[in-house]
Amino acid sequence: MKKLALAACALWALGGCAAPEAPASDAAAPADAGFVVATHPPEDQIPNEGGPVLAHPRVVVITFADDPARAQIDDFMTWLVSSEWASTVGVEYGVHAGTSVTVHLADPAPAVTHDADIQALLVGDIASGTLPRAADGSLDQMLYMVFFPETTVIDDGLGDTSCVDYEGYHDEAETGTGERFAYAAVPTCPPEIGPTVPSDQQGAASHEYIEAATDPYVQSAPAWGMPSDAPSAWAQDGGEVADLCSSRTDAFVDVAGHAVTRVWSNAAAAAGDRDPCLPGRPDYAAVAPMPLTIPTVSPGGSASWDLTVWSTAAVGALRLTSSADTPVTAMLDRADVVAGDRATLTARVPVGTASGLYQIDVTVSRGVGDSSSYPLAVDVP
Repeated sequence: MKKLALAACALWALGGCAAPEAPASDAAAPADAGFVVATHPPEDQIPNEGGPVLAHPRVVVITFADDPARAQIDDFMTWLVSSEWASTVGVEYGVHAGTSVTVHLADPAPAVTHDADIQALLVGDIASGTLPRAADGSLDQMLYMVFFPETTVIDDGLGDTSCVDYEGYHDEAETGTGERFAYAAVPTCPPEIGPTVPSDQQGAASHEYIEAATDPYVQSAPAWGMPSDAPSAWAQDGGEVADLCSSRTDAFVDVAGHAVTRVWSNAAAAAGDRDPCLPGRPDYAAVAPMPLTIPTVSPGGSASWDLTVWSTAAVGALRLTSSADTPVTAMLDRADVVAGDRATLTARVPVGTASGLYQIDVTVSRGVGDSSSYPLAVDVP
């Protein structure tokens, strides 16, 4: 199961975050005369673990009788699967334009539901024919997306609750005859301030759509995504194609009047001179750490990273901040920087710290509501 985590200012619709701007080209050429992108360490690559993808997703959009946003959800998903956004962000992962059908359930949404309940609903309705299969009778390219109104609370079965811990998730399930299929659950989470609920839900739905299409069988045959034991803190944040862009305040962007997620591009990341998240912005600023691996640090010890600040255009003054899971502490040797500067981040593990993985975040900001974070971690034996 892979989830879109709920984190303050990781999504533009949550408290204090900036609203989405119009999409920008991912071209590398900054307009500033004489500007040169600072040399920096390479960015992460999302591996292909070898599983299949949904090359042309056939999406079944499922809503309940009492969902007031039903028409908006139908319209958005109809647009999404065949949009230029879907083709642009999916093509390098083997995902192209899809199709969608809508199924309006006659029953009202439950007040509380569990992941097991969602799977049972889907399996039962596929068996009865309420939910369609592909024209050839297969489920291979099918993605069943269940949307829930604000009145429903989802327990994912792993101890997390919708709109408290996450804004959506995708997973796989099996029919009674052993056929596997991909599905996603999308709750309606009220934003703290700013945009309307449907816009916030659109961003979450697009996140789950592209991740389910590029990694539909996360348990049995994972495709594009970092395995949980990968030596990168991104793996602890989900490690799929939209997860690597979700720690930005502009993780969602307006495209054709719709809120959609930015999606990590391995090709753009490898180029090193452009925004790695598509649709890209021309004035992207980031911090590149070295090393990229997770160090093992015994209690009483410390680890350090060399940070390079870089941008795709002249963006002026920037500020670095850091945070860490308690009781680990993280300290920067400088805070006020410009693109091209270097800094050192040091994490200290106090004596008596319990074994486990502790996340550390370093954030580069241009002002309130405009920042991008990079996750690091230490492994305490």
